[in-house]
Amino acid sequence: MRRLKLILSMITIWSVCLSEVTYAQNENTLENHLKEILIQGYGNSFLCSYMQPFATAFGTATAGALFHRAYVKDFLRMDIGINTVYIVIPDKAKTFIFEGEDVPTFFGPFSSEQEAVSGSGLTSLYLSQIQLNLGLFANFEISIRGLNVHKIEEVGEMSLFGIGMKYDMTDLIPIPTFPIDMSVQALYQTYKISDWLEAGTFAMNIQLSKSIVLLPIDIYSGIGFEASALKIYTDKIPDIGENGIGDVEIDGENKLRMNFGFSLTVAIFNLHADYNLGKYNSLAAGIMLVF
Repeated sequence: MRRLKLILSMITIWSVCLSEVTYAQNENTLENHLKEILIQGYGNSFLCSYMQPFATAFGTATAGALFHRAYVKDFLRMDIGINTVYIVIPDKAKTFIFEGEDVPTFFGPFSSEQEAVSGSGLTSLYLSQIQLNLGLFANFEISIRGLNVHKIEEVGEMSLFGIGMKYDMTDLIPIPTFPIDMSVQALYQTYKISDWLEAGTFAMNIQLSKSIVLLPIDIYSGIGFEASALKIYTDKIPDIGENGIGDVEIDGENKLRMNFGFSLTVAIFNLHADYNLGKYNSLAAGIMLVF
Protein backbone atom coordinates (compact mmCIF):
# COMPACT_ATOMS: atom_id res chain seq x y z
CA MET A 1 0.00 0.00 0.00
CA ARG A 2 2.82 2.38 0.86
CA ARG A 3 4.50 1.59 -2.42
CA LEU A 4 1.25 2.29 -4.27
CA LYS A 5 0.86 5.67 -2.51
CA LEU A 6 4.49 6.52 -3.30
CA ILE A 7 4.01 5.65 -6.97
CA LEU A 8 0.79 7.71 -7.16
CA SER A 9 2.53 10.64 -5.47
CA MET A 10 5.42 10.48 -7.93
CA ILE A 11 3.00 10.31 -10.88
CA THR A 12 1.13 13.36 -9.52
CA ILE A 13 4.34 15.35 -9.07
CA TRP A 14 5.57 14.32 -12.52
CA SER A 15 2.24 15.32 -14.10
CA VAL A 16 2.31 18.73 -12.43
CA CYS A 17 5.89 19.32 -13.50
CA LEU A 18 5.10 18.20 -17.04
CA SER A 19 2.10 20.51 -17.25
CA GLU A 20 4.25 23.40 -16.02
CA VAL A 21 6.92 22.64 -18.61
CA THR A 22 4.28 22.38 -21.34
CA TYR A 23 2.82 25.70 -20.24
CA ALA A 24 6.27 27.28 -20.27
CA GLN A 25 6.88 25.90 -23.74
CA ASN A 26 3.54 27.17 -25.01
CA GLU A 27 3.70 30.51 -23.23
CA ASN A 28 6.12 31.99 -25.76
CA THR A 29 3.85 32.17 -28.79
CA LEU A 30 2.58 35.05 -30.88
CA GLU A 31 -1.00 34.28 -29.88
CA ASN A 32 -0.18 34.49 -26.17
CA HIS A 33 1.79 37.73 -26.58
CA LEU A 34 -1.13 39.31 -28.43
CA LYS A 35 -3.53 38.12 -25.72
CA GLU A 36 -1.37 39.82 -23.09
CA ILE A 37 -1.31 43.08 -25.06
CA LEU A 38 -5.10 43.10 -25.40
CA ILE A 39 -5.99 41.94 -21.89
CA GLN A 40 -3.63 44.49 -20.30
CA GLY A 41 -5.17 47.22 -22.44
CA TYR A 42 -2.05 48.49 -24.20
CA GLY A 43 -4.11 49.59 -27.18
CA ASN A 44 -3.75 49.98 -30.93
CA SER A 45 -0.59 52.09 -31.01
CA PHE A 46 1.38 49.67 -28.83
CA LEU A 47 0.16 46.68 -30.84
CA CYS A 48 1.21 48.28 -34.14
CA SER A 49 4.70 49.12 -32.87
CA TYR A 50 5.09 45.66 -31.32
CA MET A 51 4.15 43.91 -34.58
CA GLN A 52 5.63 46.18 -37.26
CA PRO A 53 9.01 44.35 -37.36
CA PHE A 54 7.01 41.12 -37.74
CA ALA A 55 5.22 42.57 -40.77
CA THR A 56 8.52 43.74 -42.25
CA ALA A 57 10.40 40.48 -41.62
CA PHE A 58 7.72 38.25 -43.07
CA GLY A 59 7.22 40.68 -45.94
CA THR A 60 10.92 40.25 -46.69
CA ALA A 61 10.66 36.47 -46.42
CA THR A 62 7.56 36.10 -48.61
CA ALA A 63 9.03 38.35 -51.33
CA GLY A 64 12.33 36.46 -51.39
CA ALA A 65 13.56 33.61 -53.58
CA LEU A 66 11.30 34.69 -56.45
CA PHE A 67 13.71 33.88 -59.28
CA HIS A 68 17.07 32.37 -60.19
CA ARG A 69 17.30 33.40 -63.87
CA ALA A 70 16.06 36.27 -66.01
CA TYR A 71 15.00 34.33 -69.12
CA VAL A 72 11.57 32.68 -69.27
CA LYS A 73 10.78 29.05 -69.94
CA ASP A 74 9.45 27.88 -73.31
CA PHE A 75 5.80 26.87 -73.56
CA LEU A 76 4.91 24.19 -70.96
CA ARG A 77 8.51 23.75 -69.82
CA MET A 78 8.92 24.18 -66.08
CA ASP A 79 10.94 24.28 -62.87
CA ILE A 80 9.51 22.84 -59.68
CA GLY A 81 11.16 22.65 -56.27
CA ILE A 82 11.53 24.28 -52.90
CA ASN A 83 12.97 27.68 -51.95
CA THR A 84 13.98 28.92 -48.52
CA VAL A 85 14.59 32.46 -47.24
CA TYR A 86 16.67 33.05 -44.10
CA ILE A 87 16.72 36.32 -42.16
CA VAL A 88 18.74 37.40 -39.12
CA ILE A 89 16.61 39.92 -37.22
CA PRO A 90 18.54 43.21 -36.81
CA ASP A 91 18.90 44.74 -33.35
CA LYS A 92 16.90 47.81 -34.40
CA ALA A 93 13.86 45.55 -34.86
CA LYS A 94 13.92 44.20 -31.31
CA THR A 95 12.76 47.25 -29.31
CA PHE A 96 10.62 50.37 -29.63
CA ILE A 97 9.98 53.42 -27.47
CA PHE A 98 6.85 53.31 -25.30
CA GLU A 99 6.21 56.02 -22.69
CA GLY A 100 9.88 57.03 -22.81
CA GLU A 101 11.29 53.52 -22.36
CA ASP A 102 12.68 50.82 -24.61
CA VAL A 103 10.29 47.85 -24.63
CA PRO A 104 10.46 44.62 -26.66
CA THR A 105 8.87 44.14 -30.05
CA PHE A 106 7.82 40.62 -31.00
CA PHE A 107 11.49 39.92 -31.80
CA GLY A 108 12.69 41.32 -28.46
CA PRO A 109 14.01 39.17 -25.62
CA PHE A 110 11.68 36.65 -24.02
CA SER A 111 11.02 36.83 -20.27
CA SER A 112 8.08 35.54 -18.26
CA GLU A 113 8.86 37.94 -15.39
CA GLN A 114 9.18 41.43 -16.89
CA GLU A 115 6.41 43.97 -16.44
CA ALA A 116 6.13 44.97 -20.09
CA VAL A 117 4.89 42.51 -22.68
CA SER A 118 7.68 40.10 -23.51
CA GLY A 119 9.19 39.49 -26.92
CA SER A 120 9.63 36.04 -28.40
CA GLY A 121 13.44 35.94 -28.31
CA LEU A 122 13.34 34.89 -31.99
CA THR A 123 16.59 36.23 -33.46
CA SER A 124 16.31 34.68 -36.93
CA LEU A 125 13.72 32.97 -39.07
CA TYR A 126 13.43 30.94 -42.22
CA LEU A 127 10.50 30.48 -44.54
CA SER A 128 10.21 27.67 -47.10
CA GLN A 129 7.80 27.31 -50.01
CA ILE A 130 7.23 24.97 -52.92
CA GLN A 131 7.40 26.85 -56.23
CA LEU A 132 6.39 26.03 -59.79
CA ASN A 133 7.58 28.15 -62.75
CA LEU A 134 5.72 27.30 -65.96
CA GLY A 135 6.44 28.70 -69.41
CA LEU A 136 3.42 30.05 -71.28
CA PHE A 137 3.44 31.89 -74.59
CA ALA A 138 4.47 35.28 -75.99
CA ASN A 139 7.45 35.52 -73.60
CA PHE A 140 5.35 35.02 -70.45
CA GLU A 141 5.94 32.68 -67.50
CA ILE A 142 3.70 32.05 -64.49
CA SER A 143 4.93 31.28 -60.97
CA ILE A 144 2.81 29.58 -58.32
CA ARG A 145 4.16 29.05 -54.83
CA GLY A 146 2.97 28.14 -51.36
CA LEU A 147 2.93 25.73 -48.46
CA ASN A 148 -0.11 24.46 -46.59
CA VAL A 149 1.63 24.36 -43.21
CA HIS A 150 4.87 26.10 -42.23
CA LYS A 151 5.38 25.92 -38.47
CA ILE A 152 7.56 28.23 -36.40
CA GLU A 153 7.33 27.44 -32.69
CA GLU A 154 7.17 31.08 -31.56
CA VAL A 155 4.76 32.09 -34.34
CA GLY A 156 2.48 29.12 -34.96
CA GLU A 157 1.31 27.36 -38.09
CA MET A 158 1.24 29.47 -41.25
CA SER A 159 -0.35 28.73 -44.60
CA LEU A 160 1.12 30.47 -47.65
CA PHE A 161 0.11 31.08 -51.26
CA GLY A 162 1.53 33.29 -54.00
CA ILE A 163 1.08 33.80 -57.73
CA GLY A 164 3.05 35.92 -60.16
CA MET A 165 3.81 36.64 -63.81
CA LYS A 166 7.11 37.21 -65.56
CA TYR A 167 7.79 38.76 -68.99
CA ASP A 168 11.01 38.40 -70.97
CA MET A 169 12.17 41.80 -72.27
CA THR A 170 15.36 40.70 -74.00
CA ASP A 171 13.82 40.83 -77.48
CA LEU A 172 12.74 44.44 -76.91
CA ILE A 173 16.30 45.71 -76.45
CA PRO A 174 17.41 47.35 -79.73
CA ILE A 175 20.87 45.81 -79.62
CA PRO A 176 21.58 42.76 -81.82
CA THR A 177 22.69 39.68 -79.86
CA PHE A 178 22.31 41.51 -76.54
CA PRO A 179 24.48 39.38 -74.18
CA ILE A 180 22.32 39.59 -71.04
CA ASP A 181 18.83 38.21 -70.41
CA MET A 182 16.37 40.72 -68.98
CA SER A 183 12.82 40.38 -67.67
CA VAL A 184 10.26 41.95 -65.37
CA GLN A 185 8.18 40.16 -62.77
CA ALA A 186 5.27 40.91 -60.45
CA LEU A 187 3.98 38.64 -57.68
CA TYR A 188 1.41 38.77 -54.90
CA GLN A 189 2.02 36.57 -51.85
CA THR A 190 -0.28 35.88 -48.91
CA TYR A 191 0.10 34.14 -45.58
CA LYS A 192 -2.32 33.37 -42.79
CA ILE A 193 -2.14 32.32 -39.14
CA SER A 194 -5.29 30.63 -37.85
CA ASP A 195 -8.31 32.86 -38.54
CA TRP A 196 -7.00 35.95 -36.71
CA LEU A 197 -4.06 37.09 -38.88
CA GLU A 198 -3.91 37.61 -42.64
CA ALA A 199 -1.13 39.30 -44.60
CA GLY A 200 -0.06 40.11 -48.12
CA THR A 201 3.09 41.19 -49.93
CA PHE A 202 3.27 42.69 -53.42
CA ALA A 203 6.63 42.58 -55.17
CA MET A 204 7.82 43.65 -58.61
CA ASN A 205 11.33 43.57 -60.00
CA ILE A 206 13.65 43.85 -62.97
CA GLN A 207 15.90 40.83 -63.45
CA LEU A 208 19.22 40.32 -65.24
CA SER A 209 21.13 37.10 -65.78
CA LYS A 210 24.12 35.89 -67.76
CA SER A 211 25.14 32.34 -68.59
CA ILE A 212 28.83 31.50 -68.18
CA VAL A 213 30.28 30.06 -71.39
CA LEU A 214 31.17 26.33 -71.17
CA LEU A 215 29.92 26.13 -67.57
CA PRO A 216 26.42 25.18 -66.28
CA ILE A 217 26.29 28.39 -64.24
CA ASP A 218 24.17 31.51 -64.46
CA ILE A 219 24.94 34.73 -62.60
CA TYR A 220 21.79 36.71 -61.78
CA SER A 221 20.79 39.95 -60.14
CA GLY A 222 17.74 42.13 -59.71
CA ILE A 223 16.31 45.27 -58.23
CA GLY A 224 12.73 45.58 -57.12
CA PHE A 225 10.08 47.23 -55.01
CA GLU A 226 7.91 45.50 -52.43
CA ALA A 227 5.09 46.48 -50.09
CA SER A 228 3.77 44.39 -47.22
CA ALA A 229 0.90 44.65 -44.75
CA LEU A 230 -0.93 42.46 -42.27
CA LYS A 231 -4.29 42.57 -40.55
CA ILE A 232 -4.98 41.22 -37.06
CA TYR A 233 -8.60 40.38 -36.29
CA THR A 234 -8.25 40.91 -32.55
CA ASP A 235 -11.85 39.89 -31.78
CA LYS A 236 -11.08 36.41 -33.16
CA ILE A 237 -8.09 35.76 -30.89
CA PRO A 238 -9.17 33.04 -28.42
CA ASP A 239 -9.78 33.71 -24.72
CA ILE A 240 -9.63 37.53 -24.70
CA GLY A 241 -13.22 38.11 -23.56
CA GLU A 242 -14.33 41.62 -24.46
CA ASN A 243 -10.80 42.98 -24.78
CA GLY A 244 -10.69 42.92 -28.58
CA ILE A 245 -10.11 46.25 -30.32
CA GLY A 246 -11.40 45.33 -33.77
CA ASP A 247 -9.30 44.88 -36.89
CA VAL A 248 -5.77 46.30 -36.73
CA GLU A 249 -3.82 46.89 -39.95
CA ILE A 250 -0.04 47.18 -39.88
CA ASP A 251 2.21 48.12 -42.78
CA GLY A 252 5.69 46.66 -43.15
CA GLU A 253 8.64 48.91 -43.92
CA ASN A 254 9.61 46.99 -47.06
CA LYS A 255 10.57 49.11 -50.06
CA LEU A 256 13.59 48.57 -52.32
CA ARG A 257 15.48 45.30 -52.61
CA MET A 258 18.59 44.29 -54.55
CA ASN A 259 19.94 40.79 -54.90
CA PHE A 260 22.96 39.02 -56.34
CA GLY A 261 23.23 35.27 -56.86
CA PHE A 262 24.36 32.28 -58.88
CA SER A 263 22.56 29.27 -60.29
CA LEU A 264 24.04 25.84 -61.09
CA THR A 265 22.21 23.39 -63.35
CA VAL A 266 23.36 19.77 -63.75
CA ALA A 267 21.11 17.39 -65.69
CA ILE A 268 17.58 18.04 -64.34
CA PHE A 269 18.78 19.55 -61.05
CA ASN A 270 19.20 23.24 -60.33
CA LEU A 271 20.77 24.71 -57.21
CA HIS A 272 20.70 28.47 -56.62
CA ALA A 273 21.48 30.97 -53.88
CA ASP A 274 21.43 34.75 -53.56
CA TYR A 275 22.04 37.53 -51.06
CA ASN A 276 19.40 40.25 -50.68
CA LEU A 277 19.90 43.86 -49.59
CA GLY A 278 16.80 45.59 -48.25
CA LYS A 279 15.21 46.92 -45.08
CA TYR A 280 16.16 43.56 -43.53
CA ASN A 281 18.91 41.69 -45.37
CA SER A 282 18.34 38.03 -46.19
CA LEU A 283 19.71 34.90 -47.83
CA ALA A 284 17.73 32.78 -50.26
CA ALA A 285 18.45 29.35 -51.68
CA GLY A 286 16.60 26.61 -53.49
CA ILE A 287 16.70 23.32 -55.31
CA MET A 288 14.59 22.76 -58.42
CA LEU A 289 13.84 20.01 -60.90
CA VAL A 290 14.17 21.43 -64.41
CA PHE A 291 12.06 20.15 -67.31
